[in-house]
Order: sequence, then structure tokens, then C-alpha cells
Amino acid sequence: MDIFSHRTLSLSIIASLFILLLYGQALAGSYEDLYQCFRDIPGWHGEKPTGMAAQTPGFNMINASREYKRGDEDLEVTVLIGPQAMASWMPMVEGTRIATPEGEMKISRIKGFLVQAINGKAGTSSSIMVRLSGEKDNSNGAMLVFSSDNVAFEKLYSVARSFDWNCFKKKAASVK
Repeated sequence: MDIFSHRTLSLSIIASLFILLLYGQALAGSYEDLYQCFRDIPGWHGEKPTGMAAQTPGFNMINASREYKRGDEDLEVTVLIGPQAMASWMPMVEGTRIATPEGEMKISRIKGFLVQAINGKAGTSSSIMVRLSGEKDNSNGAMLVFSSDNVAFEKLYSVARSFDWNCFKKKAASVK
């Protein structure tokens, strides 16, 4: 993991702890409800989706993910529901742009969704995070994350746009 990824991860962890302390509302539903939104990607082998629901007093979260492989390339698509989904957005807003020697992060609006794109300049570590909910209600949120350590950013971006983000948004809202 490069320095840019470490900085991003550190900020996310700090924000997660802050969110967990402030907003620990309960969620109900099944992570399996999200599976139908994961699609096959032509030319890629998709593993079976997996998920989990974690519940403790005052804190609940749900996530589901699916891994895809093609030769030595692999990427993962993950849906996060609960306070942890909001952590990567604090205090970022549309128009935010951060550049370091290791990479670039920017937040923009695509297809009506806020999207945080992190592109490692070495071209090996990239992620695209789509905010599915929580824009007006920061207590709980939903996030769709496309990540890879060895897929070119442009390819990851193209794959991310090929998914039906509204399907994930609707299913995430139904498991709250």
C-alpha cells in the first residue's frame, strides 16, 4: 500500500470512529438482498457474492461484496450500509480534489450520484466510491465501492459505470 492509500485509510478510520460515536442507529434486513445487483462482467470470472451483518448495542452495519478476476487482474465491488459508509466522505464535498506525488482523489457528481475517485499515479491502486445515500441524512448511509490493486483506473472506471447504481441504492434503502 502506497503513502497515498495509507493517508486515505487513516482519514477513513478516524472518521469512522467519529461517526460510530455519534450515529449508531440500528439497521434491519439482509445482506443477501443486495446480491441481485451484482452483475457479471463480460470477460471476467465473478466469484459468488458474500456478505455480513454485524450488530452490537448501538451499532449495526451490513455489507455485501463480489470479487471478479481476469488473468492477473482482480477487482472487488462492495456495498457498505451503516455509519461506516459515511466515514470516507467526511469532510469531503463535491468539487474536492487532493493531489499528492502518489496519487489523486477527487469528488464529482456522475449520473446524479456523488463519486469519490482515487487514482494511484503508479496505476496499480485505484478505487471509485459511489455515495448511494446519506447525503441529507448523515446518521446512516450506503456506499458502493469499486476497488482494485492491479486494474488501470480507466478500466475500473468503465466497469463501475456499467453497474446499475440505482439497483444498489434501492436495495440498500430496503435493508435499513
